[in-house]
Amino acid sequence: MNDKLVSSYGSFSESVTLKEGDNIFIFKATNSLGKSSELITKTINFSVGSPVLTLDYIPETTSSKQITLSGKATDENDSYPKIYLNDELISSYGSFSESVTLKEGSNTFVFKVTNSFGKVTTIEKTVVYTPAPAKE
Repeated sequence: MNDKLVSSYGSFSESVTLKEGDNIFIFKATNSLGKSSELITKTINFSVGSPVLTLDYIPETTSSKQITLSGKATDENDSYPKIYLNDELISSYGSFSESVTLKEGSNTFVFKVTNSFGKVTTIEKTVVYTPAPAKE
């Protein structure tokens, strides 16, 4: 296979690590007299998708100074995708729950999840904090 001897007994089993994209394997058999069979080429395409990020409810507006941001990430090729909030790693276990203190006005949160293949999913959410009027 690909000019590498994988068996001298007529059958073989070989583990390979696929890279993203087309992986080309060329097979040929050669007998003890040096006669070779026709080359057989097989192509396996390994396509890595991006991780999926699911956020729990995040209000667009609130009068609460503090809120909890939570959610989870899944990835069919990586059991431990990394989750970032505003470029800070907050989880590498697939789920997160972060309590955040809001400033008055717009608060933008950028959630990013990456897998071990470098694929990224990003979601941006904005929460507007308007304090409740003071009671007299």
